[in-house]
Amino acid sequence: MFIIPEVLSTLLMGLIIMVIVVVLVRPVVLHFIAEQMQDDSQEMQRLAIEAINQYLTQHAEQYVCQRMAQIRYQKLLLELPEKPTPLALNALELQVNSQEGQPDPAMQSQTEAARQGDIQQARMVAVIREMIQTDNK
Repeated sequence: MFIIPEVLSTLLMGLIIMVIVVVLVRPVVLHFIAEQMQDDSQEMQRLAIEAINQYLTQHAEQYVCQRMAQIRYQKLLLELPEKPTPLALNALELQVNSQEGQPDPAMQSQTEAARQGDIQQARMVAVIREMIQTDNK
């Protein structure tokens, strides 16, 4: 018979402690935590807005670069360079140059111009391929 009053007193003490914790301790702790959370939340909100602005700026710059690349690609398609024509040399000019043993300066300049045309065309093809690869990504 002594067990029931001890159990009831234990339950009553537990209930009293719970009421004290809920009524007194909890509001005080929440008040301190809320103040710290407000300071941290304002800082976190500022950082989040900053990160969003940075992301939007990067995205806009990337879009502008892609658009400029598309425009440049379209211009390159419209402005195809003329293909270099093969140089036609007379047999007489070849014989004269071979007899003298010296290369003809006009011939060298024409050959160099043809090489430069090939290099420009190769560069344009490489740029176009690079633009196509970036468009596919």
